[in-house]
Amino acid sequence: MIRKTVILILLFLSSTFLVVGQNAETVLQKVSEKLLSLKTIKYKFTRELNYASEGYLAKSEADSFIDFTTDDNLPKAKYQFSADNYLMVFNGSQLFTLDKKAKTIEVNNKPSESDLIASSFLGNTPITFKQLFPQLIKNNAIKKSLSETPADFVIEFELENMAFDKLGKISMAELKNKHIFSIKIDKESLLPTEVLQKLNQTDFIKTNLSEIVVASASPAENSWYYSTYLKDYQYAKKPEDRLIKIGEAAYEIRLPKFGTNKTVSLNDYKGKIVLLEFWIFHCGYCQAAVPKLSDLQQKYKDKNLQILAVNIADSDNQLQFFKEKLNPEYPIIYQGEAIAKQYGVWFYPTIVLIGKDGKVIYSGEFDTTKIEDLINHNL
Repeated sequence: MIRKTVILILLFLSSTFLVVGQNAETVLQKVSEKLLSLKTIKYKFTRELNYASEGYLAKSEADSFIDFTTDDNLPKAKYQFSADNYLMVFNGSQLFTLDKKAKTIEVNNKPSESDLIASSFLGNTPITFKQLFPQLIKNNAIKKSLSETPADFVIEFELENMAFDKLGKISMAELKNKHIFSIKIDKESLLPTEVLQKLNQTDFIKTNLSEIVVASASPAENSWYYSTYLKDYQYAKKPEDRLIKIGEAAYEIRLPKFGTNKTVSLNDYKGKIVLLEFWIFHCGYCQAAVPKLSDLQQKYKDKNLQILAVNIADSDNQLQFFKEKLNPEYPIIYQGEAIAKQYGVWFYPTIVLIGKDGKVIYSGEFDTTKIEDLINHNL
């Protein structure tokens, strides 16, 4: 009995010493070293978006493979993410995506950073952690804490008015935030297995990496090249080719105005420049655009400019929450999914600027300087 008691005490003391003798930085350093040593890794990716305050829940998963043996590209890796109806492959130079249901393929021969991080399956992966963790170690302004369970280390930290992208780069957030992150790290493998991002008291994003295999064999060599799939897949029309072009006549719009029983039409604004902003609720860039668009509307409200925010398909509750939170100085019109397709919108926010003659003078990303120059030139 005495011997068992002594053993239990020793086990307790050794566990306590593990926490006392290490801190978040030392564990992150060990994990960073482990990540740097990886050549290949395979795992199942699962992500849960749980916004209880809005009654929104979405889950996605993909079988994932990352090869770190290349370092001549932006993420210093190549990867494959395979979901039920989707396969994304970045082979180090080309990025291509298969739509398994439609049997179409889109190929990007010179992907930019924004192209690479468009995939939700890239976030909170070993690619993210390799760049994120060294920044956390060096940044003393980010407070970090360490706790543990029998199987895991748990690193917790808070980002206030900051965010990190899917490649792990920390930057100042365009919108004020205060998010708490909790990362589980398996003690045996020293690899992250779960990231919990608490957005507020009720809402969170959870990412899990399971069925991890280190030094996994690579998928077949020909799977990395889009030409392999052309016998079964047809080229999809390039997204940028779908977007309405400068000089084309704007399509008529007739949509309900949120918060009223009125309908808004482009004909209501004949003789004015109209800025259409196509947006969705779950889009940080869309939310960040609101103050800038409100400033534009205020600046030109007496100079024949009208901004219309065209929501695609969000619920009344989401629209009300958005309006109360950000208070846009321009109307929100909604149920715009069919109109967005007609205009060829494929990313958010998309801006379409329509001249007094009803023809498009700009279509593309929200670029405040470029758009304001065009407004001044066409007033």
